[in-house]
Amino acid sequence: MRKKGELKIYCKIFVIIFLFNMLISPITNIFANEVKAEVKDTYGINLALNKEVEVSGTETSSLTGDKAVDGDYTDDNSRWSSATVTDSNPQWLYVDLEKEYIIEEINIRWQNWAYGTEFKVQKSNNGEEWTDIALLTNPLGKDDANKNLVNIVDVEQESARYIRVYITKRNQWTSVSIRELEVIGYEIKEGNIAEGKKATVSAVENNSTVWTADKVIDGDKESDDSRWASPTMPVIPTETDTHWVSIDFGKIVEMDSVNIHWYKKAWAENAIIQISNDGENFEDIETIIHEAGDTLNLVDTVQFAEVKTGRYLRVFIAERNANAYNNVSIREIEVIGREKYIPELDMTCEQVINSITTLGEITIDTTELTLPEVPRGFGIRVRGSEFENIVTNDGVITRHNINDANVSILLEVYKESDDTKTATKNIVVTIPGKSSLYPEIFPEVSEQNDVPKVIPSLQEWYGLNGSFTLTENSRILINDVNNVDLNKVADLFNDDLKYFTDIELEVVEVSSEEEVKPGDIYIESIDENGYDLGKEGYFTIIDDSIKIYSPTYTGNLYGTVTLLQILWQAEDELNIPCGIIRDYPKYEIRGVMLDVARMPMRIEFVRDYAKILSWYKLNEFHLHLNDNQWSDGDYKNPEAWNDVYNAFRLESKEHPGLKPSNSDLNDPYYTQEEFIELELMAMDYGMEVVPEIDSPAHSLPFTKYMRELGTPIHNTKYWFDHIDIENEDGKNLIKGLLDEFIDGTDENEPVFLGNTVHLGIDEYDTSVGDKFRQYTSEMSNYVLEKGKTPRVWGSLKQFSGTTMLPEGTVIDVWSMAWEDVNARIKEGYEIVNVPQPFTYITPSRWHKDFMNTQNVYNNWEPNDFNGVKLPLGEPQLLGGKMAIWGDESMEGIVEADLHERLLPAVATVGEKTWSGTREDKDYLEFMKTFNALEEGPNTTIQNEIVSENELVVKYNFEDETASDSSLNKYDASIVNGEVVQVENNKVLTLKGNTTLETPLQSLTYPYTATFDVKVDELGKTINLFAGYDGELKIKEDGTLSIRRSFYEQDFDFKVKEEEWNEITLVGTFQALALYVNGEFVQQLHSYRDHSNNIISGQELHATFVLPLEKIGENLKGQMDNIEVYNTAMPEEWIAGDKNAKLNLACGADAYSSSNSLLYTKEWRAVDGDSRNGDSKWISQNSDNQWLLIDLKEVKQISEVKLLFAEAATEYKILTSIDGVNFEEVSHITSNTKTEVVSEFDLKDIRYIKFQGVKRGGNNGYSILELQAFGENVQEEKSADFNNDGVIDLKDLAIASRYYGQNNKEYDLDGDGKVGIYELQKISDIILSDNRRI
Repeated sequence: MRKKGELKIYCKIFVIIFLFNMLISPITNIFANEVKAEVKDTYGINLALNKEVEVSGTETSSLTGDKAVDGDYTDDNSRWSSATVTDSNPQWLYVDLEKEYIIEEINIRWQNWAYGTEFKVQKSNNGEEWTDIALLTNPLGKDDANKNLVNIVDVEQESARYIRVYITKRNQWTSVSIRELEVIGYEIKEGNIAEGKKATVSAVENNSTVWTADKVIDGDKESDDSRWASPTMPVIPTETDTHWVSIDFGKIVEMDSVNIHWYKKAWAENAIIQISNDGENFEDIETIIHEAGDTLNLVDTVQFAEVKTGRYLRVFIAERNANAYNNVSIREIEVIGREKYIPELDMTCEQVINSITTLGEITIDTTELTLPEVPRGFGIRVRGSEFENIVTNDGVITRHNINDANVSILLEVYKESDDTKTATKNIVVTIPGKSSLYPEIFPEVSEQNDVPKVIPSLQEWYGLNGSFTLTENSRILINDVNNVDLNKVADLFNDDLKYFTDIELEVVEVSSEEEVKPGDIYIESIDENGYDLGKEGYFTIIDDSIKIYSPTYTGNLYGTVTLLQILWQAEDELNIPCGIIRDYPKYEIRGVMLDVARMPMRIEFVRDYAKILSWYKLNEFHLHLNDNQWSDGDYKNPEAWNDVYNAFRLESKEHPGLKPSNSDLNDPYYTQEEFIELELMAMDYGMEVVPEIDSPAHSLPFTKYMRELGTPIHNTKYWFDHIDIENEDGKNLIKGLLDEFIDGTDENEPVFLGNTVHLGIDEYDTSVGDKFRQYTSEMSNYVLEKGKTPRVWGSLKQFSGTTMLPEGTVIDVWSMAWEDVNARIKEGYEIVNVPQPFTYITPSRWHKDFMNTQNVYNNWEPNDFNGVKLPLGEPQLLGGKMAIWGDESMEGIVEADLHERLLPAVATVGEKTWSGTREDKDYLEFMKTFNALEEGPNTTIQNEIVSENELVVKYNFEDETASDSSLNKYDASIVNGEVVQVENNKVLTLKGNTTLETPLQSLTYPYTATFDVKVDELGKTINLFAGYDGELKIKEDGTLSIRRSFYEQDFDFKVKEEEWNEITLVGTFQALALYVNGEFVQQLHSYRDHSNNIISGQELHATFVLPLEKIGENLKGQMDNIEVYNTAMPEEWIAGDKNAKLNLACGADAYSSSNSLLYTKEWRAVDGDSRNGDSKWISQNSDNQWLLIDLKEVKQISEVKLLFAEAATEYKILTSIDGVNFEEVSHITSNTKTEVVSEFDLKDIRYIKFQGVKRGGNNGYSILELQAFGENVQEEKSADFNNDGVIDLKDLAIASRYYGQNNKEYDLDGDGKVGIYELQKISDIILSDNRRI
């Protein structure tokens, strides 16, 4: 121990140290040169912070005395700079602490070399009379070691209110400058030092939650319930039933006496007062002795003979009052003494964290983040990292990141005395790339290959030179070190590769990469820690061979998906640029939810989407299995719900009555076997199917079913589709379904194979309060007990009460009105973001009809909850997903409508949940990549048919067969029919049991189908075109009609018996136009306003995918000239002008600067539909907007026509071949027309750009259709060059003779000459034996 007043002065330099005892915002880091000062273990805090300061003078008006106590000692502008220091004019600064404190330490932080060379540190209690504490000297000069010098004065128990620094000599400047004066100290608190501290006891009577330990230090000595009561004990307890009360003061204190306030007669005859410094080893200091008696509310006061010190005081019961009940009970224990007390000043975790602006320097050799030191009483830690594969959530830095990476680190400051009090902040750090550490892997390369464009974007890339070429001799080599089933990865990769390259590779199991040869693709499941890839990351080296490394099945799978995407986009589908990839997801959960309950999706559609999700590296496939539409009547009346659509989409063998009862409407449901097959397939593709059984709301399938059984479970006070949460039968139904699907039955295996089961649980009657919380908790616990992870929709915010979800429940947060995401994070729950304004789609609801992919791509990622943003790197945020809901699905929404909305949304969410918001984000380039990737391999959902040109099939029966006279040769078969001569034509005669069966399934929009038909006999439904996607039919009364899913729509046209009609259909998105004998009849469509009122058209949207499997089913009559085109043919052509110009922009890819509304997408301007006023592109309300059309290949164009919904005053038309260099071909000014044609010389064009200059009004540009024209439509030429009725070697000889010459007579592809196309076409026809024309 030092004697009072003894001084020890430390004058060493700090290195990147945040002084322990600094207080109040702003609090900053200290940076000095080399040596960390030797600091005494002080107790107090910085008492000087933001107190009043007086100074002798200042150098300038800005460098005032208050700057020396503002807590900022890094900013050069935050300091006191004195007036000139001379022998006759000493300078001083003092701080008023406002009252006397015990001072432990004084720190003087000088700026640069502007320090005092001789000065005093003084104290005072009145601000007038000063006593020296220390006399100090500092060296003259500008030694680097003395820059930003810190003088630390160690003070032993000095009491003072004022502290002054008195400078008599200076260094080389005329003045001195103090960045910060810190006075470290505390005050002494006297009295009852036990109140409010922490108390523990041996046990409590009957485990009561009332008579607990904390009651003996709550200050209440009167209330009968404010006491501790021990369990029953004998008068003289044994070792097994002794009892005690212990008080933890949190630090060493001084104790003078103890007062024990007993409850009634429950006092001790023998009690021992004990003290301890560690809480384990106690010393007896006093004993209380009483005879047994009947005294009530006894108070024992024990005065110690001398001051006792310790951290713990314990009252140990050696013998209870024999006349008492069966225990002891203490109302209050008072300990009179003294303790060091730190004043409660305005210091918060937020102030500490906000002062931190940077972390320590990070070099290529740094392996762990260096955290700044924080004030005494606070702690700091890394809470999370934006990219755990670069910096872990523990602050460990990888040795494998290829490129320099900016990573947002989530720091957390907490109070050591109460770590529930925290504050967080993101600090961005740059982690140097490590490629230079491994030159054997990353050789120096000039002109590196650009990063391949894939979705999601690659996290890390190192370009090499050259490219890898896939050949038929390439092999897939697998080295499954970790036994993760790489054979399955290889099989899937091989299958997808064959789909679009027609190459099937040999798969070979190997034991090392030494067996790799040029052209091979090597896949290895490596050690878990290799390359720091996590669960789904992969490391790929592309050179003369390809090597994929990952510790997991999914990581290797994603490595192959990336290769497939690159090959899919390659011009020859065989080359991949050489380079090195290190790729991994930013978020753990990346998902899509389908409302399969309210929107009928066949299992085939769902299977295809599992593949599409894997194509975009999404890993959660959430299926909402039950739901319903709403009643328009009395919500409480069950009868009002009789006709409300509802479905539970999954087969229950225990409750077969839950099957959708809409079989007449083609309403699909999934058998358990189908669902299990789907889950297993999804696992193969790297994702989990998350099934959702939604209750207690959205439960009409359950409430109707149980009412029909005579056991009503519905809520009679609210909506009929709400299960009564207090009804045990309702709970048991849901639990029974969970039993069946999770556990299985004696006869059937479990159905839910994944780890997660979604319980729904949202949008219930909020008036029930905590009962809803109890239901949610009960159901979640039920799932947890079965070993599954329960998932729920976030809804707790709307329901008052205290019941919480059990630990382990994961919350899908969808609405800030229904859930408080910050509260759930604070309570420890893990969160998935499904934000209603960003990633919700509700088809046909105007503000959610489509996802705003441009906004999501540019501005959203999963930490954004619409108004609430979690910090990047929040570890409890698992990820994000999108959801497509069927709230308006009964307005004619079918699978094609869903696919149109889903596919770009899936790709966008895949990008944002894997890669986040990239610094090099480019929405236009992203969408170009998306349009190239589309659905990926091995899916049929797109319903596109490969065609040599616009004509897909043509059946004219001229050779008395159903051969296809288009270039595609999709020959059909005539079943039970015959071709007959009618006047000058040959036609197909159908007998009622005749069908024309094609090798095709369906054709998506835009399309034109035209055919001649004569019906000999009505009275029976005739399926003119039928197949998987519906029917075009003639009803019994002759009405022409379509059926899509379970929607049936009629045209205002009836076929008459014995009358020939030329029927033409033009199918576009949500519309179907009918022409009869060349004249327009009607367009089925629905054009709605924002209130969902119909502006024009019908009740239902009318997206009709053309079924092509069977033609003429049940028809008694004749058909001829069946032609199908993959574009919307011009009306002039339909009317009979077969030389009409073809709109070459129809169905092109489209991009724009903006969209005003979600459903006025840019592609609506090239969808071929100019009749429906709903089908248009509308930009945002500014002049500088553009629309870009990609024709997908170079075409010869001489005319661009614009059909405006509202005329644009001024605009330009620009064209390009490469999409980079544009040429202006038209500049329209002073325009008032809604139809404008721009003509120019015929030229090669791939891209057409509308560039707005001035709008015609206050709204955005509004374009119904942008059309592009070249030469007239030409009848397809036959390859029968010698006109002998057969395409054979003679025709090939003619083509060979004129090869390379300009010759329009034998030109088949429209380029004006005979070339490789003609030779290949004739050869294919000869080899396929489809030679007759």
